[in-house]
Amino acid sequence: MARLERQHLTSAAALSRYVRDLRVAAMVSNKVGTYVATNAPASRLTGYSADELCNKMSVWDLTLPTNERETDVLWRNFVHVGKQRGIVKLKTKKGLVVSVRYVAKSNLLKGLHISLLQRVRTPS
Repeated sequence: MARLERQHLTSAAALSRYVRDLRVAAMVSNKVGTYVATNAPASRLTGYSADELCNKMSVWDLTLPTNERETDVLWRNFVHVGKQRGIVKLKTKKGLVVSVRYVAKSNLLKGLHISLLQRVRTPS
């Protein structure tokens, strides 16, 4: 995340280009949590294409319904504090539940927030 912050990105388009080339799942959301940019690893993780995610889905669409209130609290805290990390459960397009570790930075550009995600593998 520190490397990303040092990029001195000056526009949403530059941020989208940067995210597209990352090898880790990355999702950019606007101030209300709607995704505005994602990359191929995020599509592989969620099962949704960038076209399905961007400007159509939000943070709340991927979190489990039982976590919706918790998501609201986490979102407000994230925007206020400016960064967040942890593990959350997401639902994929196929309905599978996956645990992901995330690190997020709010207002990387004004009103745009980024999350980097990695699936948590459970031992077999």
